[in-house]
Formats: sequence, C-alpha cells, structure tokens
Amino acid sequence: MKRLLDGRPFKDWADLMQRVPGVKTATARKVSAAGLRVAGLPL
Repeated sequence: MKRLLDGRPFKDWADLMQRVPGVKTATARKVSAAGLRVAGLPL
C-alpha cells in the first residue's frame, strides 16, 4: 500500500502498473475492487 501512496498521482491505471513495482493486472483489479480509483476511474 505504501508504494501506491508514494507514487501518486498516477495519470491512469497503466501508469500505476508501470511505476509501482509488483503491481500487475491482477493486483490492480483487486485494489480497484476494494475502492481505489486512479484519475477518478475504476480499472
């Protein structure tokens, strides 16, 4: 979670997955389902 917070702001989900080590599609889906939004949008 700290890596996500430290990397903000993200332009979009692809930007998040590129810049945060270890976050791939499956992890992004999980955090999106838990309520995380990037640029106001779910994955």
